[in-house]
Amino acid sequence: MTSFDDFGALQTRMNDLTVDFDAYINRTRTEVITSKQDHYGRVTELKSRQAQLEMEISALQQKEKKVKDTITRTLEELQVQQLKVDELRLKEQAQLREREELQKQMAVSLQQVRQAEDSLRNQKSDLQAQLLRDHPELAKFEHYLGLRIEAIKEDCVRFIFYNVFWNDVDREVYCQLNVGDDKYVIDGTSPVLEAGVLDRMESLLNENKNFGKFLKRVREELRDAADRETAEREDAERSEREKKKKEEEAGQEEAGKEEAEKVEEAGKKQESNAEAEDKDLEDGADVVQDNGTNDKNDTPADTEKVTDAVDAANSEATVQQDIIEESVESPDEPMEEEELSSS
Repeated sequence: MTSFDDFGALQTRMNDLTVDFDAYINRTRTEVITSKQDHYGRVTELKSRQAQLEMEISALQQKEKKVKDTITRTLEELQVQQLKVDELRLKEQAQLREREELQKQMAVSLQQVRQAEDSLRNQKSDLQAQLLRDHPELAKFEHYLGLRIEAIKEDCVRFIFYNVFWNDVDREVYCQLNVGDDKYVIDGTSPVLEAGVLDRMESLLNENKNFGKFLKRVREELRDAADRETAEREDAERSEREKKKKEEEAGQEEAGKEEAEKVEEAGKKQESNAEAEDKDLEDGADVVQDNGTNDKNDTPADTEKVTDAVDAANSEATVQQDIIEESVESPDEPMEEEELSSS
């Protein structure tokens, strides 16, 4: 093979290489352009994505800030609540300790109460036994002293005296004494004592503190006051009886006068009737005498009847006159209903 042939082959190969190189360049340019376009598209997409991500980052940052604020606020609230919880827990522990202490004190108090109840029951039993033993002695001293003491209220005592009056040994008088203040005060008496007497009795007791002397003086004052009341009541009853007696006597005198007047009027009426009957009888007798010979049917019995009627009228007039005289002589003694009815 000659050098010319080698050149032609070389030129052919150079042409092929040029064609291949151009094709490679075109392909490479196309790829570069395509890559550049892809790169521009991707850059644009990445920029859009970047903007989107930046917006998302900003939103997330704002959200993060809000979340941080919320977390901070929540943590603060939790801290406050934790403080409250800790405070409540401390209070609970203190209350539990106080409860335990109170339970211990309650147990001690219950034990003391039981002991006090047992002691009280024993004392009550002893007092009842002592009361049974003391009651006869108390009744004996009350009978001898004529004095009974009663508790009216918490701070008030009543001293009841009996066997004070010789004519009424069961009659009772009393004096109530208030012992709740610094000084003794007489709260009431029966019979009622005067204010000066009460002041004197209170002064005697508060100055000397001598109950025996005080009770003796009060007994005497109550007895004197009761005697005065009895005397005043008897005087009032006596005056009332005398007043009623005078009223009855005045009424009887007035009634006697009225009865005397009535009897006198009845007597006058009887006298006038008797005179009229006598006149009628005389007229009848004259008629009988004038017609005795002419009337054949008349008998001596009719004449006796007329005479008896005249005698009866005269006796009745005499009785009425006696009654009138008796009424005039004794006007204080009213006539009995039987005498009036018989007259």
